[in-house]
Amino acid sequence: MLQHVNYMLKRRNVFKKLFQFLGLMAAIMLLLLPKTNIAQNSWEVVGTKFAGKSKDFSLTFSSSGTPYLAYANDATNGSITVRKFEGGQWKIVGQGQVSSGNGGEPSIAFPPSSNKPYVAYQDHSIGDKLVVEKFNGNKWVTIGEDSLSKNEAREICLKFSNVSGAPYVSYIDFTYDQFGSLKTSHIVKKFNGNIWNMVGNKLSSNDEVYEPTLIFPPSSDTPFIKTYYYDIDNDAKLSLKKFNGNDWVHVGLDATDWNGFEEVAKDPSSKAIYGAGNTYLMKYENNKWDTITNMKQNWGNLRLSPSTHTPFVAYKLGPNDEVTVERFNGNNWNTVGDKKISDSGPEYFALEFKTSSNTPFLVYSDNLGGVGITVKKYEGSFTYIEEETENNNITVFPNPAANKIKIDLSLEYNIDKYTLHTITGQKAKSGKITGKGTYTLSISDLSPGVYLLEVKGEEAVRTKKVVIE
Repeated sequence: MLQHVNYMLKRRNVFKKLFQFLGLMAAIMLLLLPKTNIAQNSWEVVGTKFAGKSKDFSLTFSSSGTPYLAYANDATNGSITVRKFEGGQWKIVGQGQVSSGNGGEPSIAFPPSSNKPYVAYQDHSIGDKLVVEKFNGNKWVTIGEDSLSKNEAREICLKFSNVSGAPYVSYIDFTYDQFGSLKTSHIVKKFNGNIWNMVGNKLSSNDEVYEPTLIFPPSSDTPFIKTYYYDIDNDAKLSLKKFNGNDWVHVGLDATDWNGFEEVAKDPSSKAIYGAGNTYLMKYENNKWDTITNMKQNWGNLRLSPSTHTPFVAYKLGPNDEVTVERFNGNNWNTVGDKKISDSGPEYFALEFKTSSNTPFLVYSDNLGGVGITVKKYEGSFTYIEEETENNNITVFPNPAANKIKIDLSLEYNIDKYTLHTITGQKAKSGKITGKGTYTLSISDLSPGVYLLEVKGEEAVRTKKVVIE
């Protein structure tokens, strides 16, 4: 009996060593791999594609995380329709359509901790004026006046304060004077329980502003508004304002120095603001804009993941303009899932995140096989292995290592800091180092796996893959 026990113990130790060896070999194989996409997972179609106009859709999520989509329904002559994804299919919310006739530019949103959506849209039957409706659990009912805007409303954005729960709506009022000249006003209104009141004065009059977006910090009742416009040199410039209780005031520089501003998003953990344009990803913090990284091309949508506040971008790629999504890990951009998510080059697309999660959703109009709207989601992991810097002039030994590594710095520039990143892009360890020579770094407190070591100074950044046993 004792011999049998000893035999079983020896056998278990053999298997344990075998699994440790296989794990180490797998880590070494990862070390030798070139750059890959974030994970090897694909974007999954949510339900099925359905008919809808190319631009007129809006995707959001209830407090329980259920996806809701408002869109102009071609199957019912362009009336505004809301569907929710439930039980594996997109179900119509309410008794038929939200609007009785043709509508456009819907914006859907939820009050905090509520599963009853509101929709703002332009009603073509009353001259494209703005209407806001709420789903009361049975049908859609108008909130406040039958029409909020004096004239045609465009660029509609509906949001709720995360503190008071009050609904706000931003829109551009369009009209023409007796001479045929276009007259515009950018307006924000708030619903007080009975009527919609102006928030401050008009943000602009007779200026060409584009894509105004309302932004509410998680623990504040102060609304921010983002727009961009073209200056006298025809360069697109950012305007970011906040409401100070009386009127709208500028946040930082009104016109930043990068061309083609596209999107802005707030990081609730640090109250920082991110901006993405044709040239840079920038971050506004401590009353100034700082460049984080260069852009490879014209980004379409910038969003921050709700739980980690990581920047994600969606843009059109290549000669056929298929949509791709990338994630910024703090150092570089990595593709999320498939390189080409859409089947063709959609005219319009939008990137959104499921409530309080890192699950990105992409909605786009797909003209392949007939006009329609497709929704996809990505639930894969965000694992990546970065490329090492070419000609990086640094040597790390031993590699693999268990307790410590030595970094041999043969650089013409002074290096003063290091950072170890995990394969999921998280910072595992960082610190200061001094100049050239050999630096010893303890790694005994880190879990086994593949890491990316980054060393940097004012004039140099070098990276190296490291395996910890």
